[in-house]
Amino acid sequence: MTKTTDNIAYYQAPGPRNQDVVRISKLAPEITVACIVDGWNSKDLGTDEPGRQFATRVAERFPKIFLSYKINNPQKKAKIATEAMDKEMLAKYPRDVSCVGSFLFLLPGQDILVTIGSVFVLVWNGKLWYRPKEIGDYSLSPQKFPSDVSRFIGRGELKNDPFYSATPDVIASPTGKKIFIASDGLEDLFTVAEFNQWAENQLVGKPKLFVNHLFAEIQRRQFRQKDDVSILLKS
Repeated sequence: MTKTTDNIAYYQAPGPRNQDVVRISKLAPEITVACIVDGWNSKDLGTDEPGRQFATRVAERFPKIFLSYKINNPQKKAKIATEAMDKEMLAKYPRDVSCVGSFLFLLPGQDILVTIGSVFVLVWNGKLWYRPKEIGDYSLSPQKFPSDVSRFIGRGELKNDPFYSATPDVIASPTGKKIFIASDGLEDLFTVAEFNQWAENQLVGKPKLFVNHLFAEIQRRQFRQKDDVSILLKS
């Protein structure tokens, strides 16, 4: 059930719509990219397949687009790459389909995390998991807004309003930081405080063991699960 590669482990617990995509790619001998992309499409389309296809395409294409730009500033590079990805996907899916996602680039001497939209990202400080200040919360109430998030790739019908965008958040850090990424379905099961309480005796340096134990806990809390849950630990 748990899948691993080098120092990364991940697991997927699909919900009813099953639109999460987890992908780990080695794009060069010294470059690994790990991502979770959460697709979405309007239920008016009558199927969940567009959201799955959209997320799959972005998971495959965005890392290549990002790495194709020879720009040293990671924030500028991520912004240009995200704009290009958004434009490419809107040409194929003009409306009613979108995704959010997290992309972790493991580069020589540096890790770069690019997030688009509301995602569940925690960083380990040696004692606790915490939400990094560089990553915002863009969640919205679907009862008040036509979207449950203000940043995403896709949904051209909303992009004329500057309130909605594909603007990314970026963290660049030396290699070695432990990073936990999940799709937002995990927020139905844990707050950050609850996650830390659960993780208190877990071995964060052993990603496969950590993810196996977390999956067992997700199963115990399954009655609260409303959405797909994908988890990934880079140790």
